[in-house]
Order: sequence, then C-alpha cells, then structure tokens
Amino acid sequence: MEASSPSRAKRGSCSGHREPYYACVCYATSSVSLSLANKAVFSRHDFDFPLAVLATQAVATVALLRAGAALRLCEPVPFDRRLARSMLPVTVLFVSMLWTSGKALRYCSVPVVTIFKNLSVFGITAYERAVYGQRISAGVAASLVCMMAGSVVAAAGDLQFDGVGYTWMGLNVVCTVAYLAAVRRLQPTSSTAAKTFHNQLLALAVFAAAAAANGELPRYFGRVAWMPPRFQLGLLLSAVLGLLINLASFWCITVTSGTTYSFVGASNKIPAAILGHFLFSSGLNAVGWAGVAFGLAAGFGYAWSKLALDRSERQQLGSPQEARRAVADDVENGNSKSPLLPVSVAGGVARARGTLGPG
Repeated sequence: MEASSPSRAKRGSCSGHREPYYACVCYATSSVSLSLANKAVFSRHDFDFPLAVLATQAVATVALLRAGAALRLCEPVPFDRRLARSMLPVTVLFVSMLWTSGKALRYCSVPVVTIFKNLSVFGITAYERAVYGQRISAGVAASLVCMMAGSVVAAAGDLQFDGVGYTWMGLNVVCTVAYLAAVRRLQPTSSTAAKTFHNQLLALAVFAAAAAANGELPRYFGRVAWMPPRFQLGLLLSAVLGLLINLASFWCITVTSGTTYSFVGASNKIPAAILGHFLFSSGLNAVGWAGVAFGLAAGFGYAWSKLALDRSERQQLGSPQEARRAVADDVENGNSKSPLLPVSVAGGVARARGTLGPG
C-alpha cells in the first residue's frame, strides 16, 4: 500500500498538470461549436423564435444538471433563495446579452459578429480602468485601437451590410460589457454548478415569460416539428452546448489565469470565422477579410500585452507569498484591485481562508 502511494500521487500530479490544457480545449471547442450552431438556428428566415429557442437552451441546461446529479455524475444543487437573489441582476444582463446576440446573428455573418465581439474587450477594459484603476500598457492600448479599426474595416467590406444587424451587434456589445462587469462584482461564494443552475433557472423564467407574452410559444413546437431533421439536430446541439460552454468557461477561468482565458478566447475566433464563412457564406470582400484578419491579430496582440502586464504586476508585488497575502486581503475585503493576477491564485487563497466554495 505504501509503495503504491507515490505512484498514485505522481499520476494525480500529472493529471493536475494537464488539467489547464483540457479546460482550454473544452472551452475553445464548445465556444466555436456553439457559435456555429446558434448561427444555423437564429439565421433562418423561416424560423423566427429567438426567445423560445433561448428558453429551450435554458431548459436543457437545467435538465442536464439535474440528470447529472441523479446519475451521481455531479453533486446535487438545491435551490438557494439567497443565491438566486444575488444572481438575478447578473441573469437579467445575461439574458439581454444572449437575446441581442441571437438577433445580431440573424442579420450579420459569423466573421462580422466574431470580430465585433472584440469591442466588448475595449468596453470592459475601460470599465476596469475607471472603477478598479487597472493599469493599461501601451501594448494593450494599441491592441484596443487596432481592434476597433479592424471592426470598422470589416464593416466597410461587408457586402451584406445591414443597419438593423449592426444595431443589434452594438447593443450586444453594451450588454456583454454590463454582464461581465456584474459578474466581476459577484462574490464567488458558490460552486460553478450552483451558479450555472441558478443562472439558467432564472433565465428560463425570463425567456419563457417573454416568449409567451410575445406569442412565440403557441407556434414554436409545431414549427420545430415541421422543420427538417438537420435543423432539429442543430437546435438540440445548441441546447446541449449551452450547458457545456457554461461549465467549460467557469472551469477554464478556475484552473488558468484571466490572461490565458482571454488568449483562448482570441484564438477560437479564427476557426469560428473561417468555418462560419464556408458554412454560411459570409459575403465579405477582400477589404472585409482584411479587417477581420486585422482584428483577429489585434486580439492576439491584446492577449500578449496583457500577459506582459500581468508579469510586470506580479514582479512589482514581490515574492509569491506577498502576492498571495495581497490577493487574500483584497478578496476578504471584497475590493479586489488586482484583476490581472491569475484567478487560480486568488481562488486558492480564498478557499484556504474559507471564503469560497468548492467550485
């Protein structure tokens, strides 16, 4: 028994060492797949039920979480009124972000939506600078300017330019920034599964009520039955991927740093843009593709600049022990002003102090 313990410890260490890679691959794969599945569902002109589709995705997430608990694949998550109340503002913004994204996908191509989502990075960076005093390096500032320039050039080369679609895209950027800001202020006192369950349960209530009030629900199920099997499969896939992207994103944030998460997010835009073009005929000319390429390159530049700034911040804090003490003090005071530090460091210290749950 004692001789086998080091072997088990070694295997556990290897598994822990590889976990960030698994998390990043799962996040990138689910993100790209969900973008393409949502485009297939939301862009059909003979199927205009965005609220009902989003309600279906929320139902699937809640049902899969319950099924996983019943099969003992994950811990059961009881309904917590206190957590639900704290999650309500976040869920309202989450619902707004998903709805405006679905409307934008109906009118805009996948490459255009992909590149314009970079503008939300600009918005959240400006927010964190104003509220938390986050330092912005010259590289980060230059990358943000290039992101905006790439979006403008991509729009100029969009042969399928639609003012309505770009208006929805702009609203989606605003909702995304507001949602990320709200998540940032949410105290991490619950597990990933608990936050996902309550967020999706509240979203289901909002989407279902809105779909009923809008008159979508009475016609929705009959229309789904009338659609071809390929579309039905895409709808089912989008529902399942809705859960996977929630779990994968929380997992990736937990076991990696915020910079790594941003870098993976910038990387997965490339296959999403390319596959979206070939699968859905984006309608971009050479100028538009130049803007997309420029914006994607700016996303990489932003991630690398954040990495350099992250290292600089940690060097200024001194030793790892001092960094952990500083993060622990910020977490306990509810006033984290070190947003560039790896989330795993902050989470580990907080759990050691008893301020975070197991997730």
